[in-house]
Amino acid sequence: MTWDSFFLASESQNILDAFDSLAAIGTMPMAVGPDTKGKLKNPDVNGYGWGRLSIAERRAKLVQRLKTHPGQVGLGVQPIGHLVIDIDPPGKNRELLDVCHAELDAALFANSMPATLTIGTQAGRHLWFVAPPKLVAWWGDSGKKKIKLSNGAVAELFLGIATKQTQVVMPPTDGKSIEVEMEPVELPDSVVDSIIKMIQPDRTSTIPPAVVTVPRNSFEEVWFIQRAEKVI
Repeated sequence: MTWDSFFLASESQNILDAFDSLAAIGTMPMAVGPDTKGKLKNPDVNGYGWGRLSIAERRAKLVQRLKTHPGQVGLGVQPIGHLVIDIDPPGKNRELLDVCHAELDAALFANSMPATLTIGTQAGRHLWFVAPPKLVAWWGDSGKKKIKLSNGAVAELFLGIATKQTQVVMPPTDGKSIEVEMEPVELPDSVVDSIIKMIQPDRTSTIPPAVVTVPRNSFEEVWFIQRAEKVI
């Protein structure tokens, strides 16, 4: 199975075929149920410790929930091997989505964001990319990171890590649709650099002007440098 199989399953609203396609691609799908607001995005319906369930166990729980809670089942996935960028406009106002998308493009992609798999959500959209080794090596032991945009929007970045219960919701779940139907492209290394810079700003210290007047490598210079690093 390929991404094309997932697209066909989504279009036909066949959640089991969509599950099987995502599993075959290498991601880790699961059933999701209603959260406290009634949105189909809660993976806890699979029970405590659902992140440790095998694909076969996850599929069995999905089949069972389709029988016991018809109409209250969605499809979530841990995007193993991928980075998913979730754009949400201020106030969940979808009329501002394209403006937020353009700002993200400028901030991370230097206005050259490549076309890639795009999933529409109730208020925003999910941009799927293949995660390059450089990003995975830097990311650390955290499933999700955030980037704040100047217009008040927030871009959440989800990296698929098997040991972290970080997941996004996929079609054919209600409220989710495929906006750009294509296989995810690899995230450019230049964008990885931009992400690192925005999330982990340069901490290179600047020596205060007064330090210039003291002897190099003196106690005073060392003291000012150490203090500057603490303040910065």
